Order: sequence, then structure tokens, then C-alpha cells
Amino acid sequence: MVSKHHSLQTGEVGDLVDMLIGFEAQNKVRVKLIAELPFPLVRGDLEVTVVAYPVSAPSSEAKPLACASVTCLATGLRDLANVLIHALYLLDSQLADLELGSAEQSS
Repeated sequence: MVSKHHSLQTGEVGDLVDMLIGFEAQNKVRVKLIAELPFPLVRGDLEVTVVAYPVSAPSSEAKPLACASVTCLATGLRDLANVLIHALYLLDSQLADLELGSAEQSS
């Protein structure tokens, strides 16, 4: 099955992993990536969800800090890397809002 899909090559997977590692380092979080078929099922669509957890706790025990989901058809994106970039952008925005809210409360 994988051999029929040339768009997901080892190099692309490595690029996606590097992107996630960089995001985690920059934001000091752990990221969980979930890819699933949307419901109701629409042919050619995929829902990608990214969830940020505190670095200090295992994700099985930690409460999520932020979560973002995008679907390929809703965004008009057909490349997995671009969908992930879009999802991480939304997640980054949520994390920034949390950080700003924490800074305002401590002032």
C-alpha cells in the first residue's frame, strides 16, 4: 500500500518529525499528532489534530494545554506537510494566548 503512495517518502516523514521537534523545543511542550478520517466520511479528506502537553509530565497523565484540528478539504490543503504546518500555526496561536493570559494575571 505504501509503495503506491509516492508522496509519503522517508524524507517527508523526517521533515515532519523535524518540524514537530522544532515546535516542541520552541514552545517547551510535547506534541501529540493525531490523523483520522473525519465523520461523516468524505472521500479524500483527513482530519489532523495536534495537542500540546506540558513537557514536565507524561502525556498520559497531563492535561492538554491547547489543541487544534484542521481538515484537508476545509483548508484546501492537499499536502500533509502543509496541513501539519497549518495545524501547528493554530496551536502556536493558542499557546501564545495562554502565555499572554498568564503574564497578565501575574502582573
